[in-house]
Amino acid sequence: MSPLRALLAAASLTTLSACFQHGTPAVATRGPEANCAEACERYASGCSKAMCARGCRVAMDRLVEREQRSVISCVARASKTTCDEMTFAECAARSGPYVNGGPQPPKPPSDDE
Repeated sequence: MSPLRALLAAASLTTLSACFQHGTPAVATRGPEANCAEACERYASGCSKAMCARGCRVAMDRLVEREQRSVISCVARASKTTCDEMTFAECAARSGPYVNGGPQPPKPPSDDE
């Protein structure tokens, strides 16, 4: 083997070994969507695993805002009759700071012309 080939082989092995991340955690951190789907399966008896996964994707903005508990409890109450994307959307709209419809609109200007 020529010295140039040996140098190229050593360089490529070094490059490949640098690509592997050492010390990565053995267990990946679960995201809010996976936690929501697991809680949905546990508490919303009328929802299937697939519907829980789809519904949690619909309510993702509330999950990121840490409103999972109120969304899942609403879905669990509603799952006795229905469990679909609309159920998750309605429950997400009725959680957190949006429960009462949001902030009041601004007053009209006092200098009406």
